[in-house]
Amino acid sequence: MRRDAQGHPLQNDDPRDRHGTDRRLGGRMFWNVLHTFRAGEDTEDSAVTQAQWDRMIFGAVLAMVGLALAAIALVSSL
Repeated sequence: MRRDAQGHPLQNDDPRDRHGTDRRLGGRMFWNVLHTFRAGEDTEDSAVTQAQWDRMIFGAVLAMVGLALAAIALVSSL
């Protein structure tokens, strides 16, 4: 369900009136991310968001290290 800027549901939310889908990334998504980073840590939610980013980055680094070790093991076994 689509919502306005305040989070309230839109009244005429006919799927045929949409110009995009919920599965496709919008053209302004990049700018929204930049504005999120520019906003800084003004709210309490930013601490939770920062912790989630930290966990995600740690998981990504751990996955890359695991892939590197797997590649080294594969190459050394040849």
